[in-house]
Amino acid sequence: MAQRSGRSWSLTRTLFRDLVVVEVAAFLGALWVYATLTNDLSASELGHARAALVLEQAAEAGGLREIASLPELANFLEGHEGLRYGVAVDGAWLSGSTLTPDVGRGGGLLLEEGRFTLAGSAERVEGHATTTEIDGRRVLILTVGNVPNAFDLVYGVWIILTQIAALLLPILGASFLTTWWRLRTGVRPLADLAQEAAGIDLDRAPRRLDLTAVPVELTPLAQAFNHALERLIGAFAARKRFLDNAAHELRTPLAVMAARVDSMPDGEERGLLRRDIRRLRALSDQLLASARLSSSQAPAPVLVDLEALLVELVADYAPLAHEMKLTIGFTRSGGTEPVAGDPAALTAALANVLDNALRVEPAGGSVEVRLEEGRRVVVEDHGPGIDPANKDLIFEPFWRGGEGRQGSGLGLAIVAEIARHHGATIRVKATAGGGATFIIAFPKPGQIMLA
Repeated sequence: MAQRSGRSWSLTRTLFRDLVVVEVAAFLGALWVYATLTNDLSASELGHARAALVLEQAAEAGGLREIASLPELANFLEGHEGLRYGVAVDGAWLSGSTLTPDVGRGGGLLLEEGRFTLAGSAERVEGHATTTEIDGRRVLILTVGNVPNAFDLVYGVWIILTQIAALLLPILGASFLTTWWRLRTGVRPLADLAQEAAGIDLDRAPRRLDLTAVPVELTPLAQAFNHALERLIGAFAARKRFLDNAAHELRTPLAVMAARVDSMPDGEERGLLRRDIRRLRALSDQLLASARLSSSQAPAPVLVDLEALLVELVADYAPLAHEMKLTIGFTRSGGTEPVAGDPAALTAALANVLDNALRVEPAGGSVEVRLEEGRRVVVEDHGPGIDPANKDLIFEPFWRGGEGRQGSGLGLAIVAEIARHHGATIRVKATAGGGATFIIAFPKPGQIMLA
């Protein structure tokens, strides 16, 4: 489930990232449009904006009677040679102003949209004007001859950004939150659909995806999945029927063969035939057990005493081992604890592992069977062993480790399937001194049901 949620979050994150790119691009576009329409990015106005701020601070520091010689003003004037400025409060120019045109009637000072013109002077002067209020009094600030520097440009851009941010940021924030929420809720049906699909098990009565709660956009995908599932169910059911029928059909000829072999005189040939029949019976029993566990009529699990099962199994194989000039040893360590499962299937699986061990054990050797902690079965042989590269492949159907190997390659694959149905794990490791050791570990009772 965590992995599926991670995929959903990854999709949401990708969509949200793309949205952020679009929103930022829209923000910058709005900034450009705003600046173009208002002409607030012209160089002269950027310089005036910063000059007006410094002069306003100086006028306020001078009590609105003079322009105080503040360090900020001195530093600003050092970088702006040729700047002329004037600050008027209620129509009277403050002391320290270097630009003091007559602001009375007919004085020639024209103010229009943040700019001024001295139309009546000997020379035509144009500049920028700012009108503001300080302590309730009207303040007029004029500047002319202002050549902006890099700091003025940065300040002007900052002013414009703050103006636009005050307008657009709340809209952008609401848009981000709304879109993020809609994306999260929008991909939730996809995550729910994936979770429902992951819960489908062909070994049980497989259900189909419920299309009633599927969004319209995902309905074709869900329908295609259900159609594919129908085909899989049909093929899976046909395979199980075939295995079940094949296993049943094998039992009668095997019984006839066993009866005929028993009537043969004692000898090496009779022993070899009995071993082959035993292997065929074990494979038939495994196929039946696997088919039964995979069907909808799987038996309810019961508590199985592995020690008793192994003791009986070792006793059954002891005569065969004696004929092969081998011995079988059984030991138990730790406490005893039953496991939940199907006794017939467990017997078939463990018999296969034990039979394989006997077939590869060198003459005069001994196969060791151990039960550890009541839930871990260990079967140890001293044969040629398993190539480490093939540790996982040996549990694949029809894998035999080469064309020269005997067998169908089904035995261990069926053992692994029966183990999976019981929630158990099976692995193989090298035996000290040579050989292979198979380990089947079962969970505690109550942790699993036959699956």
